[in-house]
Amino acid sequence: MVRTLMLGSLVAISGFVQTCNPDVAAEAEVYEEVTDLKNTMEATDSQGNVYTIGTDQVSEDDQDAYVEKRGPNGKILWSMHHSATPVDERAVMIHIDRYDIPWVVFTVDGGSNEQSFITQKYLRDESVWERSLFRGYGRADGAAKVAVVACLNPQHGKLERATFLMSRTNEGNIDAVDKTNTLVVDSFFVGDTVAVDARSWYLPPGVGANHENFVFHPNATDSTKVGDSWPVRYILSRGLDLMYSADILQ
Repeated sequence: MVRTLMLGSLVAISGFVQTCNPDVAAEAEVYEEVTDLKNTMEATDSQGNVYTIGTDQVSEDDQDAYVEKRGPNGKILWSMHHSATPVDERAVMIHIDRYDIPWVVFTVDGGSNEQSFITQKYLRDESVWERSLFRGYGRADGAAKVAVVACLNPQHGKLERATFLMSRTNEGNIDAVDKTNTLVVDSFFVGDTVAVDARSWYLPPGVGANHENFVFHPNATDSTKVGDSWPVRYILSRGLDLMYSADILQ
């Protein structure tokens, strides 16, 4: 197997004070402006544990994402493939928040009903996806690349909360029509909210969009495109079930 790794750095933001689990959240009134988001494929927590993410090349056309945690002495504490289907899945960036909780951005190039897909494999329990903003890939004519933002349990690596992020060429229930399209995350940061900078090649979601009713961003017009895509900054709840804002960047 071939593993691919890259490195970078991240910065902090402020806002709604929560842990990964929104059931024990304490809310603040406002969140501060987010600046200087970057990305990394390796991060170290306050205890010296090192998290590494990457992609295993399973075959010529099949890639599986992995996340690995090592202790300060270099010993592997756990290593997980959160998806292992014929769909191309990659882990592309990671951040450790102030609570030493790991957050990962994955990409998937298609949906799957297999138990080894990210929506069913290595979950805390079934509630992980039940309250998500977008709980699945939806349907697509082809293999469009979309993002998955996820909060992992630092003790064992299972998903605690997660959401898909995608573009669409129609509004409404994303499971009803084959219209899921490409959206790629360029950078993110997790503080009191989850800040995500993304690029969307088709119409991106706006505030109020969810799995049952995908609504287009009202400002996604030809005049707001940068090149051939829309750059959008999303501010999400730490529970990954709410979208606070969606600003097209110029």
